[in-house]
Order: sequence, then structure tokens, then C-alpha cells
Amino acid sequence: MADKPERRTMNLWPDAGRALGLGKDATYQAAEKGEITGAIRIGSRWLVLRDPFEKMLRGEPVGAKK
Repeated sequence: MADKPERRTMNLWPDAGRALGLGKDATYQAAEKGEITGAIRIGSRWLVLRDPFEKMLRGEPVGAKK
């Protein structure tokens, strides 16, 4: 059986928010201010793009080439 590909997104809350050590309200406020790299809003749902978010957590420049 083939492995499922890894999701390219994660939920803003609780996944990204908890990784940042933020509570639920602070997570949504930061996303609305554009302070969470990779956060996107689709309708009423917030998602976070994994690659740019994980680079931000590692302190890497988001637009950097390998």
C-alpha cells in the first residue's frame, strides 16, 4: 500500500498556534495581522502552509533558496 503524501497545510488552531506557544484568541489575532508566516484564509477557515511556517520556526528566511 502506498504511503499518503504529507499534507501541505495545517490548521491554524490548534496546530500552528500551539507550535508558537499561543492561545486560541492570540493565534487568530496574529493571523489577521499577518504575523504568522504562511497563514491563509479560505472563506471562514484559516490554514497555514507548512513549508514557510516551518522555515519561520527554524529562523530561516522564508524566500531563501536551498
